[in-house]
Amino acid sequence: MLQEAPIKLTVDAVVFGYAKSDGISLLLVQRKYEPFKGQWALPGGFVLKDETLEAAVKENC
Repeated sequence: MLQEAPIKLTVDAVVFGYAKSDGISLLLVQRKYEPFKGQWALPGGFVLKDETLEAAVKENC
């Protein structure tokens, strides 16, 4: 019988900024871990057990 892997939930934040002189900007972070370490990405990460989605996105921004 196959054992199912646990489901892992993640969150990502899409944060826009606007300045009249610069126009629209998007918040990006450099990845800390492989794969793609050092590459630009949306801020986010895994939701920990007993953590709300709101808390997870705040922790990872």
